[in-house]
Amino acid sequence: MAILPSEQTHNLNLTKIIKFTFAKSSRSILSVIDLLHNLIEALREELKQYGEMLAVLELQQETVVQRQANDLLQNVADINAQAEVIAAVRHEREQHQRNFARQLGLDEKAPFSTIIPLLPADYRPLVQALVQENNELRVRVHRRTRQNYTFAFSGAPTDTFRKY
Repeated sequence: MAILPSEQTHNLNLTKIIKFTFAKSSRSILSVIDLLHNLIEALREELKQYGEMLAVLELQQETVVQRQANDLLQNVADINAQAEVIAAVRHEREQHQRNFARQLGLDEKAPFSTIIPLLPADYRPLVQALVQENNELRVRVHRRTRQNYTFAFSGAPTDTFRKY
């Protein structure tokens, strides 16, 4: 596999950053590794919470199908609570992403497409997979939310939802 000029530049930049970090102190090296591990853990937690949301949305769909209007109100509260959890873990992951980008000498708003090529080779597949899985689950959550809304208000009998 050929290395593109832009990849060589990224690798050289990472090498410079790592050498600079080594020159500063071994404490800074641990800081970079710690920041990377924090970012990975934040990505894992975000992935877990999107999975939890899908489970709650599936329960909502079952509730609508089985016409359990009383359970639907609780389910909506559960969805709102999970949305707040997702917002919090996403904010935390974004903070870890900004911190890591700054440590690499990048703009703090650097996207993963800029960060990942600068990672040590052993970490790239893991971080890439976590980012991809998060993006795919986010799309699935949005899709399921739209499906549930459409089904609840157009596919179910209207008397099921009159109480609300």
